[in-house]
Amino acid sequence: MAEAFEAYAYVVTAGVFGILFAAYLFWEVSKVKVTRRGDGYALLASEVRHQTADRLFEIYCAIQEGARAFLLAEYTLCFAFIIVFGAVVLVLTSFVNKDGQKFDWLFGTLNATAFAVGGLTSMAAGYMGMMVAVYSNARTTVSAMKEGARGWRDAFNTAFRAGAVMGFGLSSMALLVLFILIKAFETQYPLSTDYKKLFEAISGYGLGGSSIAMFGRVGGGIYTKAADVGADLAGKVVENIPEDDPRNPATIADNVGDNVGDVAGMGSDLFGSLAESTCACLVISTQSPEIISAGWPAVLFPLVITATGIFVSAIISFLATHVWPVKKEK
Repeated sequence: MAEAFEAYAYVVTAGVFGILFAAYLFWEVSKVKVTRRGDGYALLASEVRHQTADRLFEIYCAIQEGARAFLLAEYTLCFAFIIVFGAVVLVLTSFVNKDGQKFDWLFGTLNATAFAVGGLTSMAAGYMGMMVAVYSNARTTVSAMKEGARGWRDAFNTAFRAGAVMGFGLSSMALLVLFILIKAFETQYPLSTDYKKLFEAISGYGLGGSSIAMFGRVGGGIYTKAADVGADLAGKVVENIPEDDPRNPATIADNVGDNVGDVAGMGSDLFGSLAESTCACLVISTQSPEIISAGWPAVLFPLVITATGIFVSAIISFLATHVWPVKKEK
């Protein structure tokens, strides 16, 4: 019992630490201050000329507005998909037709619940990544305007920390939500002989995460390429102006597309990969009588590996930004 508690404490501590560390990194990014001025926000940095800052702020707001509009449209459809396909998962996983029992509605309900939770968590991971990316874009630009090694260091650190916010946030969120699901489902399958069924029900968590990742990757990729080609056709071909020229309105859609495909889709995809691999390990581990007889510390080993990775990644990120920071191009 004491060993099981130690495993629980280690997993939960790692998850909470990861979220707090992500919050700390976000705070570091936010040190490039944004303050309200008039009817909106203005970026403040002593190294940036006033006119440049206003233009930078204008582009930043346009990209942010486009990113939010896309996520609202995409996640509205994703939410509807979770409801409809969740009902399909409920019916199909409830049908057992075994030992005179045709339906096991408890198992199906738990599986559908895990699917819905996985899908919603994947959406949260994608949204978090997209908003942090948009939030840090202008701040990275401002940091890069500083002269010499300070500009290289601050620009890299700002971008690196923003990416780490998504990485630590989604991995910690995936770990904690999965652990909570396991403990919640354990109330329905409390015996060690039920472990196999318990983790088969949990596997819906990975399915939900990967389903939303598919929408993020494929849907986001189509939007990204459509915006890219559209901007090139309208600008370079029709009007004969350079690529990414601010005179081309489609440039904003192109920049939104870069965030959609490379950040929001990737965030959901990373979450889906982590959830799928962890659930697969849990299902496979319960096929071994030796692992089941060893109890929860052995069963939760895949979660312990993820928890350890969070601590190690925090140390490595500190080395990259404080011990050996970027000081020049090469």
